[in-house]
Amino acid sequence: MQITDKIRSTPNCHLVYYGLLLFLAAGIFVFLLNSQLPWEKGVSARQLEGKSVQPEHYAISGLWYGSIVALFAIATLAVSGKFALRKLGSNFIRLQAGIGRKSLPTFLVLASLAIFLAAMQMLPRLDNSLWGDEDYTARRAIIGQWERDSQDKLRFREAEWVDTLFYYKNPNNHVLYSILARLAHSGYRNSGEAKDLHFKESLLRTPAFLFGLGSVIALGYLLTVIGYRRAAIGAMFILAMHPWYLRHACEARGYAIALCLAPLTLTFLIKALRRGRWRYWCAFSLLQFLLFYSYPGTIYILVAMNMAALLYIWKSPRALGRSDQIIMTSRWFSSCTFAALPVIILMAPNLPQMQAYLQRARAQSELGMDWIRDNLSYLATGMPWNPWEINNPNCLYLAENPYLSLPILIAFYSLILLGALRLFRSGYRWILFTLFLPYLLMLTHAFIGEVLLYHWYSVIQLPFFVCLVALGIEWLSRKIQSIRIRTQFGLLLVVAFLIPYSAYTRAQKQLQRDNPVEPLRESVRMTRQILNPVHAEIDNAITVQFGMITPGYDPTSYIIKRKYTPDVAQKLYALMKKADKNSKALHVNIGQIALTRLQWPELMEILENTELFKPLPPLYGLQSGCNRYIYQYIGNAKSPTAQ
Repeated sequence: MQITDKIRSTPNCHLVYYGLLLFLAAGIFVFLLNSQLPWEKGVSARQLEGKSVQPEHYAISGLWYGSIVALFAIATLAVSGKFALRKLGSNFIRLQAGIGRKSLPTFLVLASLAIFLAAMQMLPRLDNSLWGDEDYTARRAIIGQWERDSQDKLRFREAEWVDTLFYYKNPNNHVLYSILARLAHSGYRNSGEAKDLHFKESLLRTPAFLFGLGSVIALGYLLTVIGYRRAAIGAMFILAMHPWYLRHACEARGYAIALCLAPLTLTFLIKALRRGRWRYWCAFSLLQFLLFYSYPGTIYILVAMNMAALLYIWKSPRALGRSDQIIMTSRWFSSCTFAALPVIILMAPNLPQMQAYLQRARAQSELGMDWIRDNLSYLATGMPWNPWEINNPNCLYLAENPYLSLPILIAFYSLILLGALRLFRSGYRWILFTLFLPYLLMLTHAFIGEVLLYHWYSVIQLPFFVCLVALGIEWLSRKIQSIRIRTQFGLLLVVAFLIPYSAYTRAQKQLQRDNPVEPLRESVRMTRQILNPVHAEIDNAITVQFGMITPGYDPTSYIIKRKYTPDVAQKLYALMKKADKNSKALHVNIGQIALTRLQWPELMEILENTELFKPLPPLYGLQSGCNRYIYQYIGNAKSPTAQ
């Protein structure tokens, strides 16, 4: 009877908290007892045997050691629970803000309109050709790829789930997105027609499309939660019309998920800090994990958010009591540790692969004022200040017409400063940490660590910049003294910004709707009429690739690799003679022509011999290094090298 009474007196949250920890610990123990030992079947064992290390071996080692670390994290959670599970004091005021019942219908109508505009602009991009990173991830981690065996026959190597979760030899695999894309594409079967591919671009991009639309709602929800409902409407429309949003929100990569989850994670952090309830801390924990798992580059956002959380708890104008500060800090710590548990386990197999990649292919960043100026231009308009390729007709840049560009940039960043001032003068100045600090952390890390920083890595910062722009417009509208016309004036300011902004960026958005980032599919269609790998006449044409290859669209192509073929010129001449003998057309399909000339000079010398090859018109992409170049063999491979 005494035991029963003790159990009844135990709060439910204690039972749930420690029950969950016990369940997790038991599950990890069972896994460790039944798993293969890393020194027997893992990475170290394969290296001692002198054999290649595959994703499954990284999985064996990483999951085992990650589980050990996770047990220590669970022990830490058990200790912190003593403080985290205490009740907040009676003086703790649970603040509220959000969409009122009267405002909800208007908000939903305008939000639906913003989503509709975004969807209409992204839908044409669903069927565009994959570009290099999308193609690589699809082949390695989502679908699989066709390969030629030692008998020159095509064989399909299906991507296993271990590849989806743990292939990280090239850190292009955004794991959470690969999981969702694999599920979305799992039911696809081609019809067997000659021009059918063994995959479908729109299915691979469907998760990105949905999360991209969700990011519009997530941004609006963030601003409503902190009490800026009119700014929320403006932010949703600005984001929906932004060229860089349209470029990345429909791409088969993890950026679309990050664009959605970043503002959503901040929203639930705000709710957790203001309300103090465990359900919001749990949501914040889950969203932290999903955000990092979608794209590890979000680490800067997560660091900034958690710094802001501690700043709020200990320096908040609410003047929390010391006891409440300790409880809230403990809940924050528990939330972060719970988020770290799946990261520790699931990312442990991937981190050694990423480290090996960085050591093997380390590229230094050229971070300077030109880079920052271009990047800030991208964040404002989706276009750089300086051209990334002079002779590319798809390269639109701001310096081409500075008299129009500068007013747009000045207006954009002036509104950002006004929005920051609006937050600073309110009770939300601590949120500025999450809006500005991630960008500064990313730049600092790239500069100090000499890490290669592509411009699109910063796209996850875009919702926060748009958030500040909308707050700036909202601040201007509040300067009108008449309450009666304030709302209408605010709407007019949004329209006054969006009309010239949309008109100025119209050409860039049109390019993105109508053209692929990298015309991989288009380049292959120029070289062969049959694309279906299982078609009986798939080898009626000979295609060759080296350097920047595209085996996803052309799995039958002969890929010349230097490590397998010391005399690469001899290999190309052999294929040319094969084409002569069998009266077959031969094309060479390459990318990044400048880099290819440096790395493959002997092959480029052959291709630029006008007696052997004819260059076809180049296919231009939408970013540096994404053009495709086709060389058509005109016959008669007469060369001393070919003898």
